[in-house]
Amino acid sequence: QIFMSLVLFQPFVDGGMEADMAWRVSMLVPAAMFLICAAGIKALCWDTPTKRRFTTQDTGKTQGASMWDYVEVLKDPRVLVMIFQYGACFGTELAMNNQLAT
Repeated sequence: QIFMSLVLFQPFVDGGMEADMAWRVSMLVPAAMFLICAAGIKALCWDTPTKRRFTTQDTGKTQGASMWDYVEVLKDPRVLVMIFQYGACFGTELAMNNQLAT
């Protein structure tokens, strides 16, 4: 958050942008950096130590995951707890960002 306010937000405000618009525009910079980083990782990094791309045949399976495989995973209560924890965390982050922008 310090990076956002000092390096991105304040220069936009000093450049004549309104504070609410400057905050929203400053969010585009890390989003673009994230997408560039993700594309670079996808293009340049190996999935496993021995192969460039991972396939389901590496695990001995003959086909990819089906919808029923995902349904089977959702029957595990630990998975559901993890999903709810992440959802609560993300909701809190959105609420904090909303309050910091106003």
